[in-house]
Amino acid sequence: MEVIYHDEPFKIQSLPLTDIHVFDNWLSPDIHFWFDSCVRHCARWNQTNQVDRAGQIRHKFWGITFYREDYTRDDPLDDYGWFAKTIDNRLQSEFGFSWKRFDYAGMNGQTIGLQGTVHEDCQDKDDQNISFLYYNNLHWQQEWGGQLRIYDEKAKREVGFHDNLLQHQIHAIDYKPNRLLMFDGRIPHSADAPVGTTYHNRQSLVVRGSEAELILEE
Repeated sequence: MEVIYHDEPFKIQSLPLTDIHVFDNWLSPDIHFWFDSCVRHCARWNQTNQVDRAGQIRHKFWGITFYREDYTRDDPLDDYGWFAKTIDNRLQSEFGFSWKRFDYAGMNGQTIGLQGTVHEDCQDKDDQNISFLYYNNLHWQQEWGGQLRIYDEKAKREVGFHDNLLQHQIHAIDYKPNRLLMFDGRIPHSADAPVGTTYHNRQSLVVRGSEAELILEE
């Protein structure tokens, strides 16, 4: 498994994804600013996004849930998620697929101390899945941390985040504004909390589905 950096999106030719794909400056500056502004002014932030292992909560982030399975909403009368659906539609168009089993679209927000623990986005049997992460912050300094850590299969037996877990790490991808990541959600991963600042949250849009159908061009 490699981390591959691209200049522009491409049509997916086969699933499962075997590498982690990174796209910098994915959105134009005006759309990047628009999306970040939508998120910052959304009143739906609350501390509910969590990972459970062995019946216990292992980490809990600030977050916004836009859509759950089959695009259902927590509040069907609230239209706050229209901008997330716009981004989701763009992902499907640019990468050439449609969701057969859509799982989730929402925001993660990490402040200092909200360390992410090792987890996977879907089950091992879901080999046609796709996970996307989009980093919407307008400004970020490298010394603030926030890396996405990628682990080998043995990390699936681990719980939490600890020094021994790092022996299973195979990649670390920096947090960078306007960066998009695409990968197989069965890969164990975790997201570092920010360090060195109390004024910036590490924010990311999560869009994922357990099964995607490719739209292959002739």
